[in-house]
Amino acid sequence: MNKKVISVHINDFLGLKTPLTEKQFIQLPWVKLFRPLHGNSFSLPWGLPEVRPKVCWYVSGGRDFRPLVFWSDVYREQRLAHLALPRPEMFVYTCLSPDGGGLHGLKVGDVLFQDGRTFITLLSIQPLRIDRKRVGVVNNPKYVQMVDDPLRAHDYDAALMQVEVRSLTMGACERFPLLYLAMENLNAFDVLMSKGYFSVESLVATREGLGMGGCRKSIIRHLYTENRIQDTSFNPQYVVTWSDSTDELFRKSARPYYPELCRVAPYIPESLGGFPHHLYRLYENQEDCR
Repeated sequence: MNKKVISVHINDFLGLKTPLTEKQFIQLPWVKLFRPLHGNSFSLPWGLPEVRPKVCWYVSGGRDFRPLVFWSDVYREQRLAHLALPRPEMFVYTCLSPDGGGLHGLKVGDVLFQDGRTFITLLSIQPLRIDRKRVGVVNNPKYVQMVDDPLRAHDYDAALMQVEVRSLTMGACERFPLLYLAMENLNAFDVLMSKGYFSVESLVATREGLGMGGCRKSIIRHLYTENRIQDTSFNPQYVVTWSDSTDELFRKSARPYYPELCRVAPYIPESLGGFPHHLYRLYENQEDCR
């Protein structure tokens, strides 16, 4: 997809009269969009860029941390060596959970997932507030139901975490930064993910919240069926879908934009023995499509 100029909606805030070019836009640090509860700044994990980090965005992520294994070096080297699957510099979870199963309540030392092969723990958490003077947080009733503004019950609506993924069979241990946003998915796309603060290399849309999660509209429909990706910086290389109507909708809606789209691998389901998920690559050749 050719993108010559990114038309952004923060020009008034920046005092600009003309649209930003992509080169100009990516110089805006994502860290400026958040405020710590105490002090003037918060610390970043070593090596995490302040400008346009490469991220994997998990919509309606809830507390599904098992698939983090999929992006680990050990798993990719053993199971996905035929793919140039990028290791995220950071995960971004967005979720407004009506049952309290999202951001709030997580604490250092929590076991996020465990089975006979994997042990995932929360090493650190820095509660943050989204700077709502810069980011237009809106819970549109057309998109979400049953969920109130998280700041009505809590003093933070975001957190920067450090998560450890330990392989019990291989003896390997890896750490991932994870930015958790108590935001509705479509709002997060409109005001953050489409604006170039993050380089979204992978989109995980296996838990869209359309059942009991309170979401009223599919992120796949929002992005591809309704062409919301046009004239934005949002251009992932990989998309993960569930094997329900969402998968069919994605293949039908995204192929006009990405004629080389192909399914390249199965994806780790939320629970052992769960319904299969599918990893799609949007570019390059068809040789390893499945």
